Amino acid sequence: MAVQRRGSKWAPDEDRRLLDLIEERKSWVFISANLKRPAKTVRDRFAFLRRQAKKAESDGKLVELKEIGTKLQATARALPSGPERHNILQEIGRLRAEIVALPGADLQPSARESD
Repeated sequence: MAVQRRGSKWAPDEDRRLLDLIEERKSWVFISANLKRPAKTVRDRFAFLRRQAKKAESDGKLVELKEIGTKLQATARALPSGPERHNILQEIGRLRAEIVALPGADLQPSARESD
């Protein structure tokens, strides 16, 4: 079987086929021949797809944490003014700062409102 030339783009259907063949526990040689791509390219593409999946999962968790922080902040702001509300808002601010500091977090902390 002919192997595609170096540097050709991967199509979404090739990615799906690659993942299906890996799930079926086919060998790299078999997958390479089936996709008509060099075995190293196939292994590299699989590693890339795994990294993308982990990043997407991590990004989803970061967004979820940010949303929870926003809801907590809104709930705390609804409390009557006083030291308890102030302390809760400070804790939420620290939580949001920790979320923003996580690797890959591209989230901006919201501006603090005065109590």
